[in-house]
Amino acid sequence: MNAIVNAFAEQGLILGAILLLAIYLQAKIHTLSTDLRKEMSELKDDLRKEMSEMKDNLRKEMNELRKEMNDLRKEMGKLSKRLGRVEGVLNGDAAYEAVAEQPPGGESEPE
Repeated sequence: MNAIVNAFAEQGLILGAILLLAIYLQAKIHTLSTDLRKEMSELKDDLRKEMSEMKDNLRKEMNELRKEMNDLRKEMGKLSKRLGRVEGVLNGDAAYEAVAEQPPGGESEPE
């Protein structure tokens, strides 16, 4: 490119050299612009993919936490029933043997 511009300049065709240089710069800018758009599009796609994966992981974690909360609620219910029976024994409403024979977490009553 420089050789062509220099050839024009040597013959006094400064305007031709400037025009040729302008055309070259315009083509270079167009190429850079196209490359930049392509790179931005790829980055946007990568971000969308990462966001989607993060959302999926969060959904899985939330579902696991919900299951754990449900398990804890069930366990609390069992403990609450057991506490009620123990309080009944302490108040004289139930036989001590019935409560003592019941293993922790092994209530035979349906949930």
